[in-house]
Amino acid sequence: MTATYDGAVAVVTGAASGIGAATARRLEALGATVVGLDRAWGCDVRDDRSVEDALRGVERVDALFSCAGVTGASGPETTLAVNVLGLRRVTERVLERMPDGGSVTHVASVGGWAWEHHYDLVTEFLAEVDDAGLPAWCATHADLLEPSAYPFSKQCVVVETLLRAAGLAPRRIRVNATCPGLVDTPMVDQAPAASGPGFVSGFPLPFGRLSTVEEQAAALTFLGGPDAGALSGAVVPTDHGLLSGVRVGAIASPFVDDPRRTA
Repeated sequence: MTATYDGAVAVVTGAASGIGAATARRLEALGATVVGLDRAWGCDVRDDRSVEDALRGVERVDALFSCAGVTGASGPETTLAVNVLGLRRVTERVLERMPDGGSVTHVASVGGWAWEHHYDLVTEFLAEVDDAGLPAWCATHADLLEPSAYPFSKQCVVVETLLRAAGLAPRRIRVNATCPGLVDTPMVDQAPAASGPGFVSGFPLPFGRLSTVEEQAAALTFLGGPDAGALSGAVVPTDHGLLSGVRVGAIASPFVDDPRRTA
């Protein structure tokens, strides 16, 4: 195994379980020192002080992997507070510690595939909404966030990735994201509560199975490592070909905001 992270310090959010835990394990095997942030370990990405406490004493971060997230079953405010505002909060704190030439890699989702359809709303949210304004924004945009705020939250992650990549290019800090489909984690069990009964059982699986956390971790660590030195602003589907199949009409779209969807 090539130790592509020898001497590097990597921060991984959501590191106690699922994709985050698999990413932390892989980074350690590749030679990195891993700083894991997770609510299970007392770090709440929704809280400034909590994030600062978790990063206290960390003087340098070479790579950030934002794996923390919740499903829409948590409700619109919590979903956006964790998946978007929390992700941005950690990113900003880490960038204060990141030398030029570092990397930031986010976990988005195939659920964020329609970000271009909502680009104006997404950029409005990213530019204007903070913790204090979140409840009012959610109330005003209730229709957009039904039956789940999860797709919009991941659309925000995609656009956040693109904007950060452009803004950080002068510092040679690369910013990329993965877009998993259904992954074999406990979050899959919460999906019916967020998107309705039958969502998981009816969701297309091009390979006939769920993706594994190890597959997702491999993609993340590649994007965040030196072998991906030419990649920034890349949003990579790690979905066994689901999005490509939907776009060429080979797979029936499972996305509620796809005008081509027939069911």
